[in-house]
Amino acid sequence: MTNELKLAAAPISWGVCETPGWGKQLDPERVLTDMKDLGITHTEFGPAGFLPEDAIERAEFLSDRGMTAIGGFYPAVMHRDDHDPLPALREELEAYRAAGAEILVLSLDNGTSSYDDKRELTDEEWALTARRLNEAHELAASYGVRAVVHQHVGTLCESPVAVERLINDTEIELCLDTGHMLAGGNDPLAFVGEHADRVGHVHLKDVDSAQATKVLNGDIAYSDAVADGMYRPLGTGDAQIGAIIRTLREAGYDGWYVMEQDYRILDDSQIEQAVRDVQDSTAFVRSI
Repeated sequence: MTNELKLAAAPISWGVCETPGWGKQLDPERVLTDMKDLGITHTEFGPAGFLPEDAIERAEFLSDRGMTAIGGFYPAVMHRDDHDPLPALREELEAYRAAGAEILVLSLDNGTSSYDDKRELTDEEWALTARRLNEAHELAASYGVRAVVHQHVGTLCESPVAVERLINDTEIELCLDTGHMLAGGNDPLAFVGEHADRVGHVHLKDVDSAQATKVLNGDIAYSDAVADGMYRPLGTGDAQIGAIIRTLREAGYDGWYVMEQDYRILDDSQIEQAVRDVQDSTAFVRSI
């Protein structure tokens, strides 16, 4: 294990998101320049349309700006028997191989294009989903890509029940998202203590636990909580980021730590605050 963390960033920290109506979408030139200014040279792709669609053009676009993609977030509908997600996933993996990306962050899309909806899978839906996740795990490995499942608010892998099913019934690893874990009713530090061997990728978010509890109880929509500042610069919230990183490192995790702090930019005055939050988060991670 090296002393230095493998630190990357994601465009969502600059408000760039696939959800319709999320907020102002900054252009890649601004986002990638900010990343470079922070000394970060690795990024996740961001949503479809943020970077060039063609895999070679995408890789060249990043390389020309001194950046390298490590992978990205890929929503997939896995629970419907009238929809086979694997052909589209295969195409995505072809693009990953062409771009040299190594991590495919799968999200169990609920099919509504919103993170404000919550529900659990039925036993039948979960059985199909688990089988497809194992197939996705094997398919990705055949391309030299590590597939992980993102436990994410408003998807079909959110609650403690869903996370337990994933651990018990599949072989695929988890993208540990410290913020979504807490907002989904899970304890991220306890999870790492028990299941560090199933963590294949890490998204770092810090959280105001009072706001997260409101989301969990349905008192406020997830998107509104994000706009209200539920996510805090790393080290200033309640997710115990420092303890999580230390526990992972002690367990031998040597993968990526991605600063992936969900942010909504609703007017231009918030742009510089988003950048300051990433600056503060970067300084905190490097201090550990």
